[in-house]
Amino acid sequence: GVRVIGCGWGWADSCRTVRWSRILLQALASGPRSDRMASAPQTATATMLFLTWLTSFSSAAHSCQRPTTVYHAFNQRFHEVKGKLDSLASVYDGVQISPAQKSIGGHQWWGRYQPVDHCVIDGLGSKEELADLCRHAKDKGIRIIADVVFNHMSVIAHRGDWQRAQRDQRFNEELLHRLDTHFPGLTRDDFHPWKDMMGDDWDNENRFEGWGAGEWSDLKPTEKVLLRHQKHIDMLLEAGVTGFRFDAAKHIRPRTLRAYVDYIRQICKDAYIYLEVLSPDPEQHAPFLGWADTTDFQFCFDLRNALHQQVFREPPAVPDREDSVLFVRNHDTIQNHDFAQSHGYSPSDPKLSLAWVMLLAHPKGTVLVYPEDEGLHKDGKEPVRAALQFRREMQRRHAPPGTVVSVNETLPSSAQHGAAVLRSGEAMPQEGEGVKQAAELERLAGATEMQSVRRMMLAMAEKCRKESHGQQSPRRASFWHRQKKEENQELGRLVVVLRGEEGAAVCNFGHKWCNASLVEEATRGVLKGSYRETIYGFDVEFDAKGKVVSWGGAAPKEQCVGPQSSLLLLKHSKKKIIV
Repeated sequence: GVRVIGCGWGWADSCRTVRWSRILLQALASGPRSDRMASAPQTATATMLFLTWLTSFSSAAHSCQRPTTVYHAFNQRFHEVKGKLDSLASVYDGVQISPAQKSIGGHQWWGRYQPVDHCVIDGLGSKEELADLCRHAKDKGIRIIADVVFNHMSVIAHRGDWQRAQRDQRFNEELLHRLDTHFPGLTRDDFHPWKDMMGDDWDNENRFEGWGAGEWSDLKPTEKVLLRHQKHIDMLLEAGVTGFRFDAAKHIRPRTLRAYVDYIRQICKDAYIYLEVLSPDPEQHAPFLGWADTTDFQFCFDLRNALHQQVFREPPAVPDREDSVLFVRNHDTIQNHDFAQSHGYSPSDPKLSLAWVMLLAHPKGTVLVYPEDEGLHKDGKEPVRAALQFRREMQRRHAPPGTVVSVNETLPSSAQHGAAVLRSGEAMPQEGEGVKQAAELERLAGATEMQSVRRMMLAMAEKCRKESHGQQSPRRASFWHRQKKEENQELGRLVVVLRGEEGAAVCNFGHKWCNASLVEEATRGVLKGSYRETIYGFDVEFDAKGKVVSWGGAAPKEQCVGPQSSLLLLKHSKKKIIV
């Protein structure tokens, strides 16, 4: 039998037969593991046919139009998201919804990531409500991205129970019976044998078949499992979904993930697909390069670390790749306790909105925006919302790629030593503070079970200790710290993202107002003519050499960019350049 599914960003109809689905499943089931489902001749033939099938269309894996900015409708019901589409359409071209399958009850944030039945759309709304959302989103030029959880099912027993079961055969049978009865259409044979996944196992070879935190009910890619996942994909595509995020992707074998991805693209060639790879380690991302985008936690962590150093350091470069999904923070770094402690921001941290402005001003990658952060306020304004509009306008104007410039205000002559150190980003902290910071990082590293997070914390701790025991003697470092502490806190520190003459984001991460000369130094003569500042609403004029001649309709003053605030300069299209 042949089914026709209306799908695609162009909404073209695609056909596929059940025969290809069977070949896909047989090919996946063949392999070195004990869960084979066919004889050697059958699986060899199936694998050959499957690889031929993949070759026929896998070259179009990245032919889709990547969304530039995605709103994360985290745990929001479908009808609620539909009601926001008019507002979202002005700045977003994608909306990511939370997992749609039937999951455990309750209002915990992680509840949607505890699947019970992939063949039922329930919890955030019905399949009909999802289809209604997708129809309205398509009319407004927005792609709906579904979050799918195929690595595991919900927790049926905690880690301690499973550990006890390894010693108690009767209790083990009781837990296995839960697997037989808890999930419709599945039995114990559809799950990997229990294997504790803690510590190093989060990142080594055991990450594929281990049970996360010793309690995730880890799925085995059996025929029943794959058919139910296929049905879930079909339901989402039939509803009009044209994008997918695969949760916990680093815990699924790449060949299994590739089969899911290629199956989707056989039906919907321009589907946008990205994978959650919760690790800053490039080796964890390497297997997916070329056929799916991945989450860039490395940039997220590096940015946060740079902005929260005692002495400001130049932020990391935005990756010069299109296949990164970027964010200042996401639900993992907010809701996950380990990440929130080591790599999070407090809601009142002014650097949070500054970081979003800087990231959104840069054109590379797909930016995923957490809903709470969109409405962040500074001086009664909404800088993140303005940055979203700036990003859309730069895209409309085909502005040049972003150039990031970082400058610090020059200190008086009496503090030239301090200025030189600050410009190089290598200021000497007081020894006691460095040791204290290192000890705290090591304590947090010992408490976390996630190896990638632990590794990063220990590296930061080692860096703090090295700086604390650096070239200056403790006495001299302590003296320098006492003398310069006040001045260092009052420095103006500008980071500017230049988009050619079309515009710039100007971010002051310091605690002091920055003057016009520092703005001129950071913009490097690129900005010429008249610009509108879109957060606070005033005009700025640059002459033909890039000098500021007017700031808010008056001569430039000492106080141009406020402490820990940002400006967005958008070029007026019909203003003449002042010579």
